[in-house]
Amino acid sequence: MVSKSEKAILLMLNIDYPVKGRRLQNLYWLSHNIPLTSTFLDIPNTNGTIPLCYDQPTKVWEGDTAHQYVFLLYHQPPSFAFNSSYMDTEYSVSEKRIGYGLGDPQPVVGGDDTLGFDLAVFEADNQLGRPVAASYFTMYKVRQKDLAEWQEIEIEKQVERVRWEANSTKDHLNEEEREWEMVRAGLGW
Repeated sequence: MVSKSEKAILLMLNIDYPVKGRRLQNLYWLSHNIPLTSTFLDIPNTNGTIPLCYDQPTKVWEGDTAHQYVFLLYHQPPSFAFNSSYMDTEYSVSEKRIGYGLGDPQPVVGGDDTLGFDLAVFEADNQLGRPVAASYFTMYKVRQKDLAEWQEIEIEKQVERVRWEANSTKDHLNEEEREWEMVRAGLGW
């Protein structure tokens, strides 16, 4: 049972965000002081005090692999305060989303200064334990060409159904025979 006085921290990450040919973690949302109840999360409107406000994942690259978005919920320690380097205003919101301000950031292997949000570093810097709950969803952008082909096939099916219904008479076939005729036609028999 969860105590109503307990608080939680919520993170939302894209765990395979493409940056310069690499897959990195990108932070989309970071909220804290969320009151816990036994039935649901009540995420308060904190009027600008959220460390990193929600950023809707809209940039999905056409033809790219599916992107995995993960929600992680942590118990918030009683005397919790975010690591000051992460809350430092020296970094922009977009820089924080990819890891700037997390302890002593290290460039991703490859010789440039590309950083990824590092969940393990964030957990250690803020003395968080393991997540107490998690969920995820996967998002994939279908290419417009694939969608157009699917729509064209569906339209052709509807046209064929109308033609078939126009050519068949109710006197000639009963309802069950018409259904079987459609099944046979659909299977190419």
